[in-house]
Amino acid sequence: MFSNNNNIIYTEKQLEFLEKKTAIFLLDLFQDIWKNRGCITKKKVKKYWQYNLSTLGKIIDEKALSIG
Repeated sequence: MFSNNNNIIYTEKQLEFLEKKTAIFLLDLFQDIWKNRGCITKKKVKKYWQYNLSTLGKIIDEKALSIG
């Protein structure tokens, strides 16, 4: 359930902290993606391919990937 309350107020210090945490998270994620490039494995399940994305720790079905 979502709240319609827009009274969420952050201090400047809190926003700087969130900005730094987000930057660190994204840098770590992209470093992991770069290190694991080429480590994707795929296997045929029924008539679709499944891809094991080791960086994300997920198995993705071919139907979920964008074509274009």
